[in-house]
Amino acid sequence: MGGNCLAALRRNVTPYSYPMVGLVQLAVKLLLTTRELSPPQSYDQEEVIMTTNVTRYSYTVVGIVLVIVCALALQAAEAPAGWRLMAKDREAYEIGTDQHVLYKNAPSVYLKGTEPMPKVAGLAEFLPVEKYAGRRVRFSAVTKSEGVEGGAQLVFHVTRDKETMIESIAGPIRGNSDWQNYAVVVDVPQDAFTMNVGVALAGQGTVWLNDVKIEIVGPDVPTTQPSLGT
Repeated sequence: MGGNCLAALRRNVTPYSYPMVGLVQLAVKLLLTTRELSPPQSYDQEEVIMTTNVTRYSYTVVGIVLVIVCALALQAAEAPAGWRLMAKDREAYEIGTDQHVLYKNAPSVYLKGTEPMPKVAGLAEFLPVEKYAGRRVRFSAVTKSEGVEGGAQLVFHVTRDKETMIESIAGPIRGNSDWQNYAVVVDVPQDAFTMNVGVALAGQGTVWLNDVKIEIVGPDVPTTQPSLGT
């Protein structure tokens, strides 16, 4: 269990990761130490009982510490509901919910790159096509970045016939930046096959996403210039 907790904590980007890793390592060390404790034969019965009680107490304390820290670590490292990591090299990226990077008191979803370019990945949320087909749709969000190497951008993807893709973007987001609002407006084709929104990241760095909104808008709202691909 300690190994799983350490892995989860090291995947988490929050500033509390390293203190919690230390707690897990200390707890495991204490647990191993208490296993090695055995009362010497020269102890009288009262001392043996005392030592046994201390050992049992140590197991209890260590167990409680591990359970609490593991619960926090695994919760922090979970992928946010509804979001997916889109990447060929999945080991180079991670996604999650950061309870310590807040916008209007709400936690943020994040995408973190741990390897340099040309690694590229996306944090994507898939939307129901039938709800938006034939409508003008605005995807907006606020973003924050730290150490973004190659750049990040808000992305709106639509596929039409399983092959043709329409992509509209907003950005770029580079380096370290505080909360900024971005929006992408797309005319979703009537024959759209799939659609998703999110953020793309090239190379190392972390980008946080919050206050995500998907809205059907009127013809008075200008669209974002799309790019076509296959």
